[in-house]
Amino acid sequence: MRSYFTFVAAMLIALLFAACDTARKLSTNPVDDQIIELVFLHINDVYEIAPLENGKVGGMAR
Repeated sequence: MRSYFTFVAAMLIALLFAACDTARKLSTNPVDDQIIELVFLHINDVYEIAPLENGKVGGMAR
C-alpha cells in the first residue's frame, strides 16, 4: 500500500512539473495580436455519493 501511495505521489509531482510551462521562450520581436486568452478551471466537489430514497434520487452511485 505504501509503494502504491509513493508511486501515485511521484506521478502527481511529475504531472505538476510537466504541466508548468515555465520554459516558454519569448520571441525577440514580440507582436501584440490583440488576443486575450482566458482559462476557466472548474472543480466539482461531491459530498454524497450514495443514492437516496432507494436509488431514485441523488448520488453518483445511481
